[in-house]
Amino acid sequence: MEKLEKILEKWKHVPTIEETGPVEGANAPLMIQIRKKIRICYAVLAAAGFFPWLLSCLSRSKPDPRIVNMFLGLVVPGGGFMANGNWYGWLIGLGILFIFFTWGRNVVEWYGNIVAMPMLWLIGCLGGLWADQPVTFQNGVVPCTAAVLTIIYFEVKQARLEKKIMQTRKARISRFKEIMKPVEKLQQRVIVESDPPGRELDAEALKAAGYLFDMTVREKGDFTEYNKTSINSMGAYRYQFASLGYALMLMQCKYTPNFHGYQNQAWRFLIDAFTDPRCCGYWKWEYLGGRLRWDPDPVANENIMLSGWMLPVVNAYGAHTGDRRYEQADALCFRPFMNERKQRYGYSAEELTKVLTTQWSQKKYPGMLIPCEPHIAFPICNSYGLLGSIIYDRDHGTDYAAEILDKYNEHLKEEFVEADGTVADMRHYLFGACRYLHKPAMNVSPIGGISIGLQYAPLYPGLAKRCYALVRDEVVEIRSGMAYLKGMPWEQAMDLGTMTKNPSMYCGLLAQLACEYGDTELLQAVRAVERLYLKASKNPRVLRYKDVAVINMAYLCLSRWARQGDWYDTIHHGPDKNALRGPVLSDCAYPEVMVARAMSTNGEDLELILSGKGEQKIELARLKPLHVYSVDGLGKTIQADTRGNASLQLRLEERTEIRIRRVV
Repeated sequence: MEKLEKILEKWKHVPTIEETGPVEGANAPLMIQIRKKIRICYAVLAAAGFFPWLLSCLSRSKPDPRIVNMFLGLVVPGGGFMANGNWYGWLIGLGILFIFFTWGRNVVEWYGNIVAMPMLWLIGCLGGLWADQPVTFQNGVVPCTAAVLTIIYFEVKQARLEKKIMQTRKARISRFKEIMKPVEKLQQRVIVESDPPGRELDAEALKAAGYLFDMTVREKGDFTEYNKTSINSMGAYRYQFASLGYALMLMQCKYTPNFHGYQNQAWRFLIDAFTDPRCCGYWKWEYLGGRLRWDPDPVANENIMLSGWMLPVVNAYGAHTGDRRYEQADALCFRPFMNERKQRYGYSAEELTKVLTTQWSQKKYPGMLIPCEPHIAFPICNSYGLLGSIIYDRDHGTDYAAEILDKYNEHLKEEFVEADGTVADMRHYLFGACRYLHKPAMNVSPIGGISIGLQYAPLYPGLAKRCYALVRDEVVEIRSGMAYLKGMPWEQAMDLGTMTKNPSMYCGLLAQLACEYGDTELLQAVRAVERLYLKASKNPRVLRYKDVAVINMAYLCLSRWARQGDWYDTIHHGPDKNALRGPVLSDCAYPEVMVARAMSTNGEDLELILSGKGEQKIELARLKPLHVYSVDGLGKTIQADTRGNASLQLRLEERTEIRIRRVV
């Protein structure tokens, strides 16, 4: 990890706006190259389409009008119908053109599908077969006009976007010191205490933990209460499982590292869920549509929206608990078909890590970053893959992340940061023109801004800090203890997990960000928004909001126990070494026993803070065989059996604190 630490020192510097993004103009070099190729291809296609028409107009020979009109269909989608010269041909052609740039474009941008748009264009060409009049000059006028107007529309739209980016760049450059000043003061004011003594989950955090375990302490494959939305929305199963996993791994790292029992069961539920066909089965169709190749393996190529998001959860399980089951060959058995007898794809934790690091190191894709959907790369999805690689490295002494990170950050800085300093949501390796998945009402988008400020803190700390500063300056303001979005009322905020209007996504993302940077003012202001706009469940045992996506509930739960620097520390350091050698609470009943703290301070004791009611039995493990232990707080002793296990009967109250220590 020394190599990685040296690399991170380089990237802790907070870059100015001028130090990232394109050196000149508004577009990244890679995007300029891709768009240039697209323009050349279109010019060749249009020239080929016009040639038979021009030839027929300039010569006495009159070729078959059907051939001429079909070629005119190459000039613009729907052009073959438009060239027929009748009103219904114009309507059909314009309809195809409209569908091409709405539905067809969305299919490409959301799914990476390269079939839909060419098929629509081909259908538009075939419309020329209905030609029933001789070729005239007027045949080419409508397709030509449609092509020119379409080009003007998109070029003007792009020019306006570039103008806005450059205006924002200029404003941010002039105000950069002012933007960063409040953040610098905040960092100076907050005293970081990585592991405060006696750290425990409070009553509200225990309710959040109740939601987390309600969703995960269940039979394998039971997805009841999970969102069933589009595979390419934030409500997709893979994002729900991953976000719950992040909340669980941070809680385990900082509060309950010496608790196994139902906590490990919950973790394994999530890891197995990633391999379920309902979670990973979508990829075979996306890969077929995007690459025209049949390969049902959901993690071998691209699809970092699954492999990347799951990697921290998989690798942290072994690193934090000492349970190495997922490091065995084929332990992660992906089942992309509902039919259990069909092909399965087995990986170990290291093989899954290698799948990603190999793709990065070989630069298989134009922008180095691995695509989610075919051809479409998101910096946020790639960040999770790197975070998971770091966890594997610190656990096994490897350098998978260290070999990648420096080049990765260089590429991110140059190709995935806009001229105005905003990290792009996505880059499209086919078209080079995509900037925002959803046009943000603010200058900073939820995916490319708020999330980057958190997830890149362990990867590119300087850029992450700048993103946080921009969020604080341009996205949110605090008035009378309440957080407000600049440019969007809370009533219009969209939950991308359920595709309904509620502020839970922004609340969850902002709350996590506030926790990581120690911004208690922002955190309390976001809590005020929660209380006002989100309807809480009547169940007093758990924290749950009505009609809020699971992914956003996971974010909100995580913010109940995260503190400044926790995410960075969880990724780079993990739990204290005593988590892997000290006694553990190996079993207890859920939900009868809630664990607020389970830690070993010296590798021989076990500090427990439990919450519940009535007589309960708990199981202990990793004790010294046949040794006697005192149970401070209960005034009794227990003796470990020959395997180092022991049982303890106790009466629980709302807060019961005990310490188990070996009697010398």
